[in-house]
Amino acid sequence: MQSGFSNRLTAIRLRMKVLLVVAEVILAVALTVQLVALNAGLSSALVRKNEAFVKLIALQYQDASNKMALGSNTYRTSSSPICAAMLSPGATRVGVNALTLETRLRALDIAVVVDSNAVIQLAGHTHLIGTTFDPSTEISTYINSSAKGQLSLTVMADTTFLQSLGVPEYVTNGDNALPGYSVNSVAPVRLVVTPLECRPGSAPTSFLIFGDMITRRKATMVAEGPSSSKDTFSAIIGKTPAGSWTTFASYERVVGADPPTYPDYDWSTFATDLDTALQDPGRIHSTTSVRLGADSPSLTLPSMELMSPYDQVSSPSVVLVNGSPQSLQQDIMSGAIAWHVPAGILMMIATVGATVAVVKLFIVPVEALIEASAHKQFKRFNEGLRKLKKNRPHIYLLTGIIAMTQGVLLGLVFINRHMITNAFANFSVVTSQGQSMNYIVNTKLEQMTLGIQTLGFNPAVGQAANSTDPTVIATVNALLAAQVSLRKIEVAALVDLHGVVVASALPATIGAPFGVKHIVDYVRDPPTNTSFAFVDRIPLSMMRAVANETVWRDPLPGTIVAPSTLRWPQATHGVLVRVVISPVLYDATVPSSPVSYLVFVDALNGKGAVVENVVSTFTDGYAAIYFLDPSTRTMVLATSALQHSGSGPMLADTGIDMDALYRGVLSDLNGSGILVEQGNTVDGEGMSVAIVPYRKFPLGTTPVRDTSDSYTMVYMVRGQAEASWQQLLATQLSVQIVIMAVEMLASVAITLLAFVPLQRFLSALDRAFNVPSMSQERMAKYENKAMEMVQAAESGTRDQSEPARSHPNTIPVISHNMTIGDTSNRTTRVDAWNEER
Repeated sequence: MQSGFSNRLTAIRLRMKVLLVVAEVILAVALTVQLVALNAGLSSALVRKNEAFVKLIALQYQDASNKMALGSNTYRTSSSPICAAMLSPGATRVGVNALTLETRLRALDIAVVVDSNAVIQLAGHTHLIGTTFDPSTEISTYINSSAKGQLSLTVMADTTFLQSLGVPEYVTNGDNALPGYSVNSVAPVRLVVTPLECRPGSAPTSFLIFGDMITRRKATMVAEGPSSSKDTFSAIIGKTPAGSWTTFASYERVVGADPPTYPDYDWSTFATDLDTALQDPGRIHSTTSVRLGADSPSLTLPSMELMSPYDQVSSPSVVLVNGSPQSLQQDIMSGAIAWHVPAGILMMIATVGATVAVVKLFIVPVEALIEASAHKQFKRFNEGLRKLKKNRPHIYLLTGIIAMTQGVLLGLVFINRHMITNAFANFSVVTSQGQSMNYIVNTKLEQMTLGIQTLGFNPAVGQAANSTDPTVIATVNALLAAQVSLRKIEVAALVDLHGVVVASALPATIGAPFGVKHIVDYVRDPPTNTSFAFVDRIPLSMMRAVANETVWRDPLPGTIVAPSTLRWPQATHGVLVRVVISPVLYDATVPSSPVSYLVFVDALNGKGAVVENVVSTFTDGYAAIYFLDPSTRTMVLATSALQHSGSGPMLADTGIDMDALYRGVLSDLNGSGILVEQGNTVDGEGMSVAIVPYRKFPLGTTPVRDTSDSYTMVYMVRGQAEASWQQLLATQLSVQIVIMAVEMLASVAITLLAFVPLQRFLSALDRAFNVPSMSQERMAKYENKAMEMVQAAESGTRDQSEPARSHPNTIPVISHNMTIGDTSNRTTRVDAWNEER
């Protein structure tokens, strides 16, 4: 019997050890998998953030070429001042002034006209006339080809060529006030070549070339991401003719108010990655294998130039780079480890503690009982039995405490989830994508500004303010109508010094006051002879009065019927517009007081130019523009677009929760800046949303009266589906719950593994010592008598030579041959003294 119980206890101990080891191994593996999954999720989020910033840089990079193309298109016809200069030697000064003006307005490095042999015929720097413009054989090939559409290309120009063109960095030895600045032996130059149709019906013999060199002087192109995120490095790099990679423009700002730096890293260590990106244009190449500097940023390496709507586009020669320091990821991982590891250790300790307690409170006492029985130590046996019975409630209490502790840990899982959720806000790409909406809005403003300034150069526009000649007015009306069509705007008008329309794309408005208040204020009290650009709300009635599109004069329908429709139900609260005003001089080549003002107005309501571009550029999510209606003090949706996974962008009358929007407004007014919120629902889909206050950037080098804020409170909203990182959080939560469940089940199983068989053992002992025919009082009397006899035997007071005698009241004890639970021998009488001997 004793050996049987010993074997059973040994088996129980073994099972408990195996179960304990299995539980702890499962916990350790699950904890490791959880941390590895978190790290992978953070890496993925970091890459997505970098990709978002790269696309923002790409938008700016491409837009610079687009603006050069739009500007040069203005001069293609025979009526342009450049064509006039090419056709008439007496008009050379007018052509030179036009090129000089373009260089200043568009911050260009190159503005020349060449003939079919690539010899410069007209230039702002007259010493260039007669020299050959040959930075690349592609230009000569293009000029001699039959294709006469615009050509966009980027070439690597050497020092001699750039010095000959008077490029500032190469004339002033690179002194441009940037810390650590140095010029490169070569520099990429973006070029747009446009054929001039100065003689209609004849093949072009002259070509207008605009060029923009990429240097650190142009660091603003790569500065937006690092400036806003303050944890990002951006650069434009390229391959020199010698085959090495070098930095042409860069920008980095680490944290807070740290001044920006313009680092020049050694790219040779991962030239293979860059070569791969360069050979696969138009697609983003992401890598986390690149390590630069002490912060070890992971980089996104896209090959650009973006494919653009030109007739011909050359092969790309530069790569745009954006990276974030891995310290961001490491900080979050450190926080996660600081929570996960102690919690895991605590769970391990709880499970081990439960096992040790079961062994101490059950296994060890039972082993002591067996040993006491083997050595015939009745007193020790009885005391151990009572103690074992007393330990039963302790086991229940211990099990309850362990379950409660692990339940608390399970509750802390949700706190940990909240911590991870907040951590992912640092990796949210909606901030940069929301800022890209600012950029897209301002890009159109800048294009309108450049277009309006170029139009002001036309002599007919200067004459129209004081002319009664219907031919002049008709000519200007046609020019304004062409601008409406070319730039897809609603209003193009010329107003006099009193704000009265003298020419318009909508001739019916001529002779009426132009009713936009800010425009009238500016015209009546102009601060300087500079352009004025802003975003504002104007009443719907005013838009109906001046807009060229007839839809604004029709009753507004209740729903949108097509993405191209310009109207929204919300337009009854006003129309959000981009406005540019520019002074017109009678002789644009001679400084003088303005004689009139050109006005361009572009409506944002219902247009997809901004919101559709955002969701299509970033392939999914939600984009919207809101503005404040001052009469009702409510935020009004001007335009919005949605793109679900697997579908194209679509305009939608869908808004976000107003409470979230007002929290974004409050964050802006309190100086906290962009608000990022998670858990918003847009069109039934959970999204992270960034609410970005609209800020207008300075428009190139052109002085602008208002360079910071709009008159109307305007907010950009960018939403991105949370499904990807929410899946990661769900996985994290599931793993943690599984871990807790495994630990709790292991604790309960270990307890039951020992408790159930031992409970049966205790029940057997109860039945063995329970004599139904004997009262409790009599049983106590027998037990006391047995104790006296045992003490007497142990002290040696009894005469050892005296023969054994039977006592009339012998205490019933367990027989040597008795089986626990066998009640047939409960009345067997054995001399207690002999038994003790």
